[in-house]
Amino acid sequence: MCVGNSIASEKMPKCASKRLYLSGEIKDITFVNVMSSVVEPCLEKGVDARLWISSGGGSIEPAIAIYDGVKLSVNKHANFKTVATGQVASSAVFIFLSGSQRLILPNATILIHEVSINPSSKMTLYDLTDKIETIRGIRESMINILVKETNLTKNQAEEFIRNGKSFNAQEAVNYGFADKILE
Repeated sequence: MCVGNSIASEKMPKCASKRLYLSGEIKDITFVNVMSSVVEPCLEKGVDARLWISSGGGSIEPAIAIYDGVKLSVNKHANFKTVATGQVASSAVFIFLSGSQRLILPNATILIHEVSINPSSKMTLYDLTDKIETIRGIRESMINILVKETNLTKNQAEEFIRNGKSFNAQEAVNYGFADKILE
């Protein structure tokens, strides 16, 4: 079951598997919960996992850290399925893309867009310049992941991020975000 704005997990009966439900805003605590609840067991014991995602996104840094952790477990032969349900948007898309198999429900949508910041009112010019460089690096990571994990070219990934782009389930499969629609 999912409680509030993060993660819940439960062991699946009769096998060494885990189910996880991710909803709400992606935060640093989301990284801690996903890594400790499912990525670590997948790495240590070869536990299979299924992560159901319905999230409008949130902070990109923990999302990319989860992406890297899941990819590491997949590289260690874990079966880590991600399932898009409802809307999977913004930083949550990168968590979805980490799965060894990516499934999408028929009425789910995927939404990607430009990186944004919430600057403090007390930022100096130096602080702002530093933040811009950080965002450029994050944006480049996002583009690289999209090119690696989908059928998008670098130009398409840049354009879709810059302008924002929503994909229905069939478009998500066509563009390579999802492997299959669950019906």
